[in-house]
Amino acid sequence: MTIEPHSYPDYPFTPPPPRTELQLPTTRPVVTYILLGLNILIFFGLPATLKLYGMLIPGAALYYGMWWQWLTTGFLHADLAHIAFNMYALHILGRELEKLFGMQRFIAVYFLSLLGGSVLVTLLSPLNQPTLGASGAILGLMGALAAYFVQHKDILLNGRSQLRHILTTVLINLGIGLLPGISLWGHLGGFLAGLGAGAALLPRYRLLEYPQLHMERKSLSPHHYALTMLIFVVEVALLGLAFIIRRG
Repeated sequence: MTIEPHSYPDYPFTPPPPRTELQLPTTRPVVTYILLGLNILIFFGLPATLKLYGMLIPGAALYYGMWWQWLTTGFLHADLAHIAFNMYALHILGRELEKLFGMQRFIAVYFLSLLGGSVLVTLLSPLNQPTLGASGAILGLMGALAAYFVQHKDILLNGRSQLRHILTTVLINLGIGLLPGISLWGHLGGFLAGLGAGAALLPRYRLLEYPQLHMERKSLSPHHYALTMLIFVVEVALLGLAFIIRRG
């Protein structure tokens, strides 16, 4: 059936507003490259004997006061393949997260994730089993990105597909953690800590019209600092629990 021009009633019609695509504010990644450089420098420059004191051995940390292992373990790697894989992942995920979250938020997420991986290793791994590598912190970056895309999936181009991709990658890495020689607890602890830190430090945006229409990332507030400190306190409390349970 063909409708002749003007043969239908004249209804009021308001055309939809033109679609406006705005760029989200991003930060140039700096800390990511510093972390990459530190990991590579330590791998090639640190004597093997010193690495033995830096990797996380739960019994050494709990019984002999080698508490620094909870952090130094994240900067040590077993071999060239190990560091190459982790640094590739850090290069991809670190740059993305630092661009979206900014430098301060990124630093907090990274180190809370590193510590979170060490917490679960200390709680649940054998006391004499050494653990090392940046993978716990890297899983934390995935957790923070997951929190970000859950919140903003409807306003971002391909936001939902990005979220599915991240969650799939997380599941694959947790599955890899079941293989011999890979720390499931380090991966899981890092992911959970990063997910919590990402949710606590989630960037929020506001729309500004001067001098032209653009998006601006809101600054960190006391609320952000309080939630970040709460995550840190929980991690320290869990380490205290490990000290009580595993030494008892």
